[in-house]
Amino acid sequence: MGIFVYQTRLIVIVYLSLFKKDKFHFLESSSTDVIPKKKSVQRTTRSSTSSQTTIMEYISTYELIETNETNDPPKKKRKKNSRPRIKKWKSSKPHPILSFPPELFINIFYFCEPQTLLSLSKVCRQFAMYLNSSDSFITNKIWKDSRQGFLSYLKMDPPEGMTEKEYCKLSVERGCIICGQPRVRKVYWAFRVRCCVDCLDKITISDYRIDGEMGIPSRVLLGLPYYPQQKWARRRGSFIVKAYSIKQVRDAYKEYKKVPAKERDNWCRNMKIQGIEIMKEISQRMKDDSNKRNETETHQTHQTHVFIE
Repeated sequence: MGIFVYQTRLIVIVYLSLFKKDKFHFLESSSTDVIPKKKSVQRTTRSSTSSQTTIMEYISTYELIETNETNDPPKKKRKKNSRPRIKKWKSSKPHPILSFPPELFINIFYFCEPQTLLSLSKVCRQFAMYLNSSDSFITNKIWKDSRQGFLSYLKMDPPEGMTEKEYCKLSVERGCIICGQPRVRKVYWAFRVRCCVDCLDKITISDYRIDGEMGIPSRVLLGLPYYPQQKWARRRGSFIVKAYSIKQVRDAYKEYKKVPAKERDNWCRNMKIQGIEIMKEISQRMKDDSNKRNETETHQTHQTHVFIE
């Protein structure tokens, strides 16, 4: 902008130098000294003075613009979030509460609910070490005592290969594990997953589709857990199918191929016995899950009655 102002000044100076000096005598002397003698001369001076005033105004306006641009203070940016920030612990030393002996924290954890333990495990590294070490006997005992004390509907021990923390987390938290859809409570114990109906259709396959689409014989499915899912067709109406996990079906088929042809019959018998025991356990867990829903519904109705009274 400053370069443009200087260019305009040079143009105005060149423009003034082209005219006669007597027409712009007001620049050299004051207005009181200049007194024209003839009317014609007065007319010319008026026209010249009007043109000169417009030129001088033009220069002064650009000088004002330049001064305003240089002298104006910088505009402050508007803050998006005006909430007060929480001060973080920036010191190199640990927080004073972490200097307490670990036995004190362990005794406190014994009296906490599973929801509280899950939130405490995300506070700091020291609490995560106390509550996330799956190989520690004390950690498993903390989660077990919390489950037995506060989650009365989870009477059974966790499934094989699942820790106490994973068992509590699966039943306590909400939301689909696969897609993240909120307010999902249904746990499918046959697959050890909490998910919505759409994600369940993605990870499972019906029993009548396995032989046709995947080319796997039905005897491979004898030892696998399944979920009885209700379907509907126009000609057939509503009917129940067995939904199997696609991953478990492929793993079972790989294991079936490794078995020699002579021993496959014995393998299928053993898998059938194992599948019956697994389905008994799953049916008991589904009953406990229904009891959990009834408890939550009665608790909510009790709260509404108290609020109305």
